[in-house]
Amino acid sequence: MSLAKDPMNVIITGVGGQGNVMASRVLAGMLVNAGYIVTIGETFGMSQRGGSVMIICVYHPLPF
Repeated sequence: MSLAKDPMNVIITGVGGQGNVMASRVLAGMLVNAGYIVTIGETFGMSQRGGSVMIICVYHPLPF
């Protein structure tokens, strides 16, 4: 199975407790509903409010 195009990346960064994880999940849900394959990688600095959070969302169209 080959992919139709190269994957695209979206990086969401911020501090914990500000909705970064929720934003990535909403974005992923919208992309899946639009017909994309989505992978999310989450990196949490401190597991509490105020810690650094980085999320990488990789998506690409479904193969034809």
